[in-house]
Amino acid sequence: MRLGILGGTFDPVHFAHLYVAEAARATFALDAVLFTPTGSFRHRAQEPGAPLSDRVEMLRLAIASNPAFRFEDADLTGTGYTADLIPRLRAKYPGDELHFIAGADSLVASPWRRLDEIFAALDGFVVATRAGVDAPLPPQIDRHVQHLEIPPLSTSASRIRTLARAGRPIRYLVPDAVAAYITERALYHAQVAR
Repeated sequence: MRLGILGGTFDPVHFAHLYVAEAARATFALDAVLFTPTGSFRHRAQEPGAPLSDRVEMLRLAIASNPAFRFEDADLTGTGYTADLIPRLRAKYPGDELHFIAGADSLVASPWRRLDEIFAALDGFVVATRAGVDAPLPPQIDRHVQHLEIPPLSTSASRIRTLARAGRPIRYLVPDAVAAYITERALYHAQVAR
């Protein structure tokens, strides 16, 4: 099988995540996309706004209607680094092709560690265009990736958290079940100790 891997904190999962996964699945003939949330946030500047258990539940709700989308728990207790995740997925899916999916923003703005190791361990690395990211990838990265051109999607998890915190609507930025979950659990509102 040809499997896509979409990792992240999913804080919260939103329609841009889902669209990128579906576009990559269709464009690169992937049989399924594994949504792989990370329990670690050491690679982020600040702690996620929602606890891991809530991020996992929102992700499950968001992908439930697409049979090609699967929840993958391989990074819930991992380091959060892709180079550590890929060997665990190789062991879990022996013989399958693994294609990592990332947004261009993550490769341009974030420091990735052990990229050569990541590229060597994968069958493909898909980079989706991101609105507002015009900087080209460095040549040493660009030669290892396949580009996925998508329409400009300006939705971001940080913007959704800001809107929710302000009590503004987030419906149509996230699946209805995710919007209802955020409202019901009062996620991203006044930051309370958990």
